[in-house]
Amino acid sequence: MWDDIGAAIGKTLKCDVTVDKIEPISGSDVTRAYCLHSGTQRYFVKLDNRDNLAMFEAEALNLDILNCRHDLIVPEVICFGITQQHSFLVTNYIAMHRSPTPQGTVNFAQLGEVLANLHSENQQPEFGWPEDNFIGATRQINTYDDSWARFFSEYRIKYQLQLFARKADGLNNDQICAMCRDILCDHQPIPSLVHGDLWSGNIGFTAEYPCLFDPACYYGDREVDIAMSELFGRFDDAFYQSYHAIAPLDSGYEQRKLVYNFYHILNHANMFGGVYVDQVFTFIKQIQKLNN
Repeated sequence: MWDDIGAAIGKTLKCDVTVDKIEPISGSDVTRAYCLHSGTQRYFVKLDNRDNLAMFEAEALNLDILNCRHDLIVPEVICFGITQQHSFLVTNYIAMHRSPTPQGTVNFAQLGEVLANLHSENQQPEFGWPEDNFIGATRQINTYDDSWARFFSEYRIKYQLQLFARKADGLNNDQICAMCRDILCDHQPIPSLVHGDLWSGNIGFTAEYPCLFDPACYYGDREVDIAMSELFGRFDDAFYQSYHAIAPLDSGYEQRKLVYNFYHILNHANMFGGVYVDQVFTFIKQIQKLNN
């Protein structure tokens, strides 16, 4: 397998790649990750089952489009493909820290500035994405729509609720979607390029620039990134201060944040079950209160 992956790298880069060492990297709940050593070169490799190549094809497109700024580091796609038993994605290897180092000059304030500019400078007329992609291991529906309330309630919340129905009986999916749509209906954001899965596990810092990886990109309300950054433990306050100085959020964000993060809690419940199933019902109760 590793020789096949090395050969694919060599074919793309037009060089000889000899696999000297394979080093496991922890951190992903969905795929397996490794650092592949070849002489003095290192490559980052993701592996999954052979029939999951579509997930890596989608991620490659996300990374290519997200890699649009000089002040942000995003993994550069080298190749993707299949071996006899696995699908794989190879990018350049980035030596990074998961949080700013005391001696470093790159910090959360710089990340907030970069994200605000990314959102503001990459916009289009409609919400969606050229193709469906994945949020974790779950397909993310990206049909284009000019209504944000309809897009998010139909292609984010409703789809996840349909999957969740396997774990819980008696939910009125149409009613829940309608409540979410009502919360969003007066909000008219500009469709902006969003990371889509922005939590602390998908950011990093080098000596010069912040890093973003493992995206689930689409053109949506930029607030979805800010909302998720608060879901599993807020980023440093400097991130929000820097972001808001460039791109202040509209009034009503706290109510919309509940709907945006409901999507991610649903997805976690569908992928992992456990405590996230209980959190789904907690979110539903909070959404109901906003509609009363």
